[in-house]
Amino acid sequence: MAKLAVVVTDDIAQVDRSQVWKTWLSTYVARDPEDLATSGISFSPGDWLGFRGCIEYGDLGDASLCRVRSDACRYVRQPAKTQDAPGTAMIVLQTRGTSVFRQGRRQDVLRPGDWSVYDTTRAFSIASEGEGEHLVLLHPRSAEPPLQAALGQLAARSFGRTGIERMVREQITSAFRECHTMPLRSGNVVANSILQLVASALEASNDHPGGAAMGLRQRIVQFIDEHLGDEHLTVARIAEEFGYSSRQIHRMFSDETGMTVAQTLWQRRLAQSLKDLRDSEQAGCTITEIAFRWGFSNAAHFSHAFKQAYGLSPRECRVAARC
Repeated sequence: MAKLAVVVTDDIAQVDRSQVWKTWLSTYVARDPEDLATSGISFSPGDWLGFRGCIEYGDLGDASLCRVRSDACRYVRQPAKTQDAPGTAMIVLQTRGTSVFRQGRRQDVLRPGDWSVYDTTRAFSIASEGEGEHLVLLHPRSAEPPLQAALGQLAARSFGRTGIERMVREQITSAFRECHTMPLRSGNVVANSILQLVASALEASNDHPGGAAMGLRQRIVQFIDEHLGDEHLTVARIAEEFGYSSRQIHRMFSDETGMTVAQTLWQRRLAQSLKDLRDSEQAGCTITEIAFRWGFSNAAHFSHAFKQAYGLSPRECRVAARC
């Protein structure tokens, strides 16, 4: 048992931080000092003069566990040759900010509470536009054979919202908090338990791919609800936020709900407007103010869409609510 070790960039000269940070990622995250020379690593900070980063690292039995915090940056790891033998699975849990992970045809957008798995023998990249933080668990993939097959079939998605996926998130978080108190045997029990849960979550995802799409749709709807008041919220912006094309997002919604993303956005804006028009506490707000509050930019278009949806004009709706 030992306390987590910590390295921070604060005492490193700005001109040296990028190179030092790459070295630290290889040494303390990948746990392979030679990785920097053999894996074609490149690193670009969002701010060359103000980049800051911190890595807290320790052991969880034979596995390694660390927390990586950094400012905006992009990291690319591209091994010269993909290994044939099983390598190490990298389980990443996002705890702050948003990161985009790419590996092969996969592109995962991770937000706080999301996790996913990557094969360290293959090229991948990580990018974030702001301050971010994630926990990283590295475990020999050969310790859990089912994970190898499941990882090979994994589609682009993130995990962590429901059921067994949430259990993975909670166990990784707890393991990082307690790993310094665990002897080797206990650490291996916890690490293997996490790996078994991950393998089960991946297998369930591959057996029921529609569940992944459903989870993504729910997250998109949540994102829409959080940004309804933004008149510049478009399908293109939503697609970019989640790392998909506009066509993919449209198809995902229309196949399951019969509505496009644009129709979903329009419907939810109208529903919030209806709620406010019926609310006596909103009587002091004009119809135009309510329309603009929920992302409409043209009062006439709002009134026309509202009447088409509810059979009453906004003014008639407000009058009816007072009766």
